[in-house]
Amino acid sequence: MLCLTGSYSPYNEKDEAIVIDYSSYEEMVSSFTAVCVKKKRNQELFQKKFCFQTEKIPTLEELGQAFGITRERVRQILNKGVRKFKHRVNMDRVKHFWERIDRVVVSGGGIVHLGVLPSVLQENFNWQTTPHPLALGQLLNLREFEEGNKDISDLITADCDCPYCDKVLDRVNNLDFSVNESYHIEVLSLKLKDYCQIHCPNQEPVNTFYKAFIENLIDRTSGDLILHKNIVMPHNKWLENIVIRLKMWSAMFLKLMASPCISVKLPIKFVNKI
Repeated sequence: MLCLTGSYSPYNEKDEAIVIDYSSYEEMVSSFTAVCVKKKRNQELFQKKFCFQTEKIPTLEELGQAFGITRERVRQILNKGVRKFKHRVNMDRVKHFWERIDRVVVSGGGIVHLGVLPSVLQENFNWQTTPHPLALGQLLNLREFEEGNKDISDLITADCDCPYCDKVLDRVNNLDFSVNESYHIEVLSLKLKDYCQIHCPNQEPVNTFYKAFIENLIDRTSGDLILHKNIVMPHNKWLENIVIRLKMWSAMFLKLMASPCISVKLPIKFVNKI
């Protein structure tokens, strides 16, 4: 889990001439890299590290092959460059980016999945394209002591009280399931947002609640509620549904097995749906 909120020191006079281009994620990374790393090849290497669009993080071997250098040389360049990126002066150069992330995470309940954050940032910065979640995660690692953010389900947090708020927990625990036996996660999010707009003691209540916040909230109910396929329901109701489905699929399975012409693969497909 990555906690984003930090403190920032002001620019000095020399920094005023440095402009970070926020017109796109790629341009932001490019202009930030150009400030921190002087050698052109090394700048391009970091751009590949922070701006890839593949489904996995590039390995040292893959980066080395792209630039005709050994994986050990890539490791040395990255280690030296990361120390420059993490220098307080350089981190302050993109404080607008860090602070914007803090705001969008807080506005969604203080917790969000890494896989969701890129689209939120794209809308917030009005970028034409969306950064890859894992690439964004590599950039966010600059604010961490250890490497993380290697999966889209990883959590990004900001310093706020929302994930620990007892008022919203009480609201969820007091939902009337006699009227609705379940709530879709988006419906529940809207209900909680409306509730918090009235009852939240903070000056700026959340604009929405990200799925990660709802997941965390359901976990705090100590098993009384469950989130299953974006549906929130009482745990006992979920068990009832499981029993009903088991009975239904078992009956169908037995019926299919009784047929002399049925393929073995077909009932297995039905069993997997349970």
